[in-house]
Amino acid sequence: MAEDSDLEKTESAEVFAQLVRRAESQRDYRRIDTLADALTARFPPSEICELARSEDTIVRELANEALARCPVSVLTALLNDPVDAETARAALRRQIVEYGSEEARAIVNALDQADEMM
Repeated sequence: MAEDSDLEKTESAEVFAQLVRRAESQRDYRRIDTLADALTARFPPSEICELARSEDTIVRELANEALARCPVSVLTALLNDPVDAETARAALRRQIVEYGSEEARAIVNALDQADEMM
């Protein structure tokens, strides 16, 4: 089945973005959903952050949604990475707004307080 072989190819962020663009051009929204579901299973959080910075709106939104569903501990670990920290912080904020995560709120509040001290 071509769909399965495409999923096996999603080894890099660029390939994932190409697959999403192809599915979008074909208006294959079920395929986009399948790719989105595979995102967190196939990619480490740092690569999902890379996708969240994509120029492609759909790729960026799929990645941001995947990050917003990541465990707070995964996002917290990304806060130490100078490239991914802002993306992780945005995902934590999204968890507060969309899911009411008190754990994310506590971390964001601590980060905001640390920023104010600088």
